[in-house]
Amino acid sequence: DFIGFYTTNGTIRIACGKNATAPGTGDTNASTGVSFADDTWVKLTFVVHGTEAVDFYVDGSHVGRITSGLPNDENLTLEVGCVGSGETVDIDYATVESERNWAV
Repeated sequence: DFIGFYTTNGTIRIACGKNATAPGTGDTNASTGVSFADDTWVKLTFVVHGTEAVDFYVDGSHVGRITSGLPNDENLTLEVGCVGSGETVDIDYATVESERNWAV
């Protein structure tokens, strides 16, 4: 199971996979319409809204929302992948944050 981004032929895709075997196989995914350019920095962000939706952002711009196929019973880990031959990604840093609304 996963939530994240991956590339296919230089295009950034968003995906959520509940019981999926790999990005692009048994998941819910969509193209962002944004292409990677060589030697260009990109900031990828996703915000999980419980089990209802995931919003995806590229360089701060909203590029999509997925509302089906969301993992709902796992401890998730961050995943970044490339699908296709000859594609690579260099990661400078990764941050995972969680916000909780505590009843007082």
